[in-house]
Amino acid sequence: MGGICGYKMDVWQENWSPAAWRIALTQGLDEASFQARLAEATSTGRPLGDEAFMDLCERECGMVLRPQKRGPKAKSAGEESAVLALRAANLELW
Repeated sequence: MGGICGYKMDVWQENWSPAAWRIALTQGLDEASFQARLAEATSTGRPLGDEAFMDLCERECGMVLRPQKRGPKAKSAGEESAVLALRAANLELW
């Protein structure tokens, strides 16, 4: 994988200059907001970052890392009509 902690430093350096990083560190984040975001990321095992960072992480690892819609996948129209046809066939047998 290379880099530090599996993160490619050349990618980081393309996105962050020392000046930009210094500004981000001096401006800080609202502590309560950050603690809540950190706790959520820690409990879900998902990366903590903005949309651009999440896009980069998903591209680099080839996986979807953002929360997806919960529950069973919606059936396509073809699947739904096949289920209805089977149900109708079963009703005719009885």
